[in-house]
Amino acid sequence: MFCLVILITRDVFAHNTLSLIAWVMAFISLVICGYRIDENSPAYLVLVVGILAFQFFFLFSAGSRKEHEEHGHEALFSLDNENLKKILVIEVLVVAIVFGCFLTQVPKVEQITTLLTTMKSGDSDSALKMPSWMGYSENIIEGFSIAILFSYFKCDGTTRRQNTKLVVLQVILGLACCFFKLSRNGFLWYLLPLLAVFVKGKKLSFRQCVHVLLVGAVAFLLIFIGFAWLKYGYMYSTFNFGELFTDQFISYLASPLVCFQVFFDSYQPSGTFSNTLRFFSAFGTALGLGDGANELVQQFIYIANGVSSNVYTMFQYYCDDFGVVYSILMSAILGLMSGYCYKRENVDGLFGYLSCLLLYPAFMQFFQDQYFSLASTWLQLLFVGVIVFRTKFVLHRVEAEQVNSSRELKC
Repeated sequence: MFCLVILITRDVFAHNTLSLIAWVMAFISLVICGYRIDENSPAYLVLVVGILAFQFFFLFSAGSRKEHEEHGHEALFSLDNENLKKILVIEVLVVAIVFGCFLTQVPKVEQITTLLTTMKSGDSDSALKMPSWMGYSENIIEGFSIAILFSYFKCDGTTRRQNTKLVVLQVILGLACCFFKLSRNGFLWYLLPLLAVFVKGKKLSFRQCVHVLLVGAVAFLLIFIGFAWLKYGYMYSTFNFGELFTDQFISYLASPLVCFQVFFDSYQPSGTFSNTLRFFSAFGTALGLGDGANELVQQFIYIANGVSSNVYTMFQYYCDDFGVVYSILMSAILGLMSGYCYKRENVDGLFGYLSCLLLYPAFMQFFQDQYFSLASTWLQLLFVGVIVFRTKFVLHRVEAEQVNSSRELKC
C-alpha cells in the first residue's frame, strides 16, 4: 500500500504519504516492542479502514492537481520590505519579553530535577505565572514565519536577495518560540511545515525530497532524544542511547495502537460532539456558559512491561463521540480537506500555507488527534494566513503577465 501511494503521489511531503509513513512506523514498532495484543480485536480493523478512508478521499480530492495548476497561475508575490521590518521589531521585543519572564520565573519552581521537568512542573503547578497572551503570540510568530518563508520562495530573485536576512531572522524568531513551548510536539509542528515549505519552494526532485526528509527525521530524532534525556535523564545512572531509544521512541510509536485496542474493547460512545466541538464548549465555559469542556489529557492505560500511555491514536477522539462509523467518516472528511488544500497550494498562497501546516496533524494521526483538539491554534494560524495572503499589509500579489514583462525587459 505504501509503495502504491508513493507511485501515485510522487511526493513524500504530501499529507497522505507522511501520514502513511507514520502508521507504518507505528505498526512495525508494535511488532518490535513485543507488547501482548489481542490480534482478534476489531480495533485494528477500524484503524486500517480509517487509514484507507483518509488515503482514498485525499487522492480523490487532490487527484486533479496537475489539471488545476495548468488552468491557473502560480501564486507570485513581492514583499513589503518596510512593513516586514516593523513587524520584526515587534516580534523581537515580544520574544525578548517572553525570554525575560522565563528567566525571572524559573527560580520560583520548588522541585528541580532537570531543566525540562523543572519548567514543566512549574507550568503545570502555575508556579510559572506566564501571561496567557504569550502562548498566543508564540503561535502567531511561528505561523507568520511559515507564511513569510512560503511567500519568499514565490518572489523573484531580486526580491529574495533584498529580503533574505529579514526572512532568516523571522525563521530564527519562530525557532525561539519553539523552545518556549518545552515540548517535542512544539518543535515538530513548526519544523515539519517549515521543511515542507523549503522543499516545495525550492522545487526539489523526488530523490532530493527523500534526502531532505531523512535529514529532517534524523534532526528531529536528536531533538526527541535530547528532550527525553532532559525529562527522564535522572532515571538512568549512565547515558545509554539504545535503552533510551527503545524506552522512548519505539514505545511512543507503538503504545497508541495498544491503547486504542484497550479503549475500543470497552468504550461507550457519548452520543455528543463533546470532543469534535470541544473548542466551542471551552469558549462557552470561558464566557460563563455551560458546565465545561472535555479534558484533552486522557487517562493512562497500562500496556505491558511497566509501560503506561494516555494517547490512543486520532480515532479514539471521534469514536468517543459517536462510534466507529463517525470516526471513519471524520477521517474521510479530513482527507478531503487536506487534499483540497494540497491541490491548490501552488495557485493560492493561503491554501499553500494551510497545506504545509496540515502536514503536522496528518503525520500525528498515529498518536492523537491534532485537528479539532487544536481548533483554537488553527484559528489563530488561519487569522495569520488571512492577514498575510488576503491583505496587502506584507505581500503584494504579482500577476503572471507582470513577471513575463519583467523578464522580457531584462533580456
